[in-house]
Amino acid sequence: KGQSKPQVFGKVRNAEPFLVNTQTNIYQVHDFENYPSVSVSVVSVYDKGVLLTLHTAYTTLVDFLANQPPAGQFNTYNGYFRLHTAPTGQVTCDADSSIFLLGDVFNLIAVQAGYTLSSSDITTFNSFGEVGIYLTQEQSTSSLLDLLAQSVGAYWYFDTPTITRLKQLVAPASPTIFIEDYQIVDISREKTGAGSNGIPIY
Repeated sequence: KGQSKPQVFGKVRNAEPFLVNTQTNIYQVHDFENYPSVSVSVVSVYDKGVLLTLHTAYTTLVDFLANQPPAGQFNTYNGYFRLHTAPTGQVTCDADSSIFLLGDVFNLIAVQAGYTLSSSDITTFNSFGEVGIYLTQEQSTSSLLDLLAQSVGAYWYFDTPTITRLKQLVAPASPTIFIEDYQIVDISREKTGAGSNGIPIY
């Protein structure tokens, strides 16, 4: 009570789950309320670094609550897992989301806020591979998008009121001009298209 529910984006390793029922030793690593269409599986559980064995992955809450796993094993259900008894040490786990590539995860978070990442950018940034974010406290949408973008040296912006774009900062293939320090009198940076004319700020 009084805590933010944990959230898994991508593939997360060595996460510290929340103990949500001390009587039945049930832990939660992911809350499905915000993203019900995304499945997250608890693939490994460790007690003080010792790997436990998966006993049963249940598909209904009733079965999950009704069955205690054997000693040294764990049961799972939709972002929850259950131990046989109280652990001997720190409990950690690994969890995999059905959406785990950079472009897809970026779009998932953007869609939740009412925006959509350009399909071409989804494809481009999926090529960067997997990501893993484990949230245990509230965080703004923009900070999550910043985290994903900055992980590959990229930036994001609004192309239309509902479409976001994601672009990587890369060095040009070859410079077109060289400017030496002694040739620079002054240098500054300005944002173009301040918004009043409807042009996006890049």
